[in-house]
Formats: sequence, structure tokens, C-alpha cells
Amino acid sequence: MEEGNQSYLVPMRLSNTNVVSDEFNDIWADFNKEMIRMQQEMAKFQDAMANRMFTSPHGFTTPLIQENEDEKQLKLRFDVSQYKPEDVEIRIEDNHLLVHARHEEHNGPRRILREYQQQFLLPVGVIPDSIRSNLSADGVLTVEAPIPEHPTGPKHLAIKH
Repeated sequence: MEEGNQSYLVPMRLSNTNVVSDEFNDIWADFNKEMIRMQQEMAKFQDAMANRMFTSPHGFTTPLIQENEDEKQLKLRFDVSQYKPEDVEIRIEDNHLLVHARHEEHNGPRRILREYQQQFLLPVGVIPDSIRSNLSADGVLTVEAPIPEHPTGPKHLAIKH
């Protein structure tokens, strides 16, 4: 051996602990804590979603039936703020209210297409001619219709023998 370089043994103590196992247990405990935190966050999110139902960015819920002392009113709102008024179409087909919006842009070789479609089954008794719509300046389409108190449903006819 060179002078100044000395070699000597370092004493080793034996123990009953398992370092890898202890460190792994710490990692596993941290993982379990994080999983519990994520489950709590998801539960909060699910509660919030259940309470909001179908809430739009504007904060209203759709569909909505409003009741006054004298009548019920169907009031549906749709966020069509990304569309021009001429891009929006409202139709009634087979007792369904259909809202369709479509906007297409051509910019040289690029083509941009946006489309929105919603469909609602109208309550029994709603008269299509009584449906009114309004498109606000901020792009909220409101569709309203009175709901008759005693809707005229299907009639049963007696069979003559």
C-alpha cells in the first residue's frame, strides 16, 4: 500500500429492520393518502354536477318548467353565442323541439365548421303555434311555451260490437 493510503474495515452491525420494506411502506402510505384525497375531490365534483344538472356557462338550467298561480310555462335556454342569428334554426317535428345551429367559414385552404344540435320532447298538450323564441344579444336562445293545465291527450274510442 502507498504511504498515506490506509485500508481498514468498517464494522457492520446487523439489524432486524428492512430498509426497502420500510421505505416502500412510506411510499404506499403516501399513495393511499393521495388516493383518499382524490376520492374526496371526486365526491365533491359528483355532488356539484348532480346539483347543477345541465347548467350552461351562463348559469341557467335547462329544461325548466316554471309554475305560476295560473299556468305552467315551458322555458328552455340554449347557449348559441358562437353562432350568428341566421345560423340558428328552431323546428318542431313529431312533437319534438329541434334547435340546430351551423356555422361554416372558408379561409383559403382551411375550412372551419361548428355545429350545435339539441332535441327535446315537448310536454303533452303543448301547442306548436304557441311556442315563442327570443335570441338575446349575448347569444342565449330562450324558447317558451304555455303548458295547458288539462292537456288533450290521446282519446279512447269505444269499440262497437
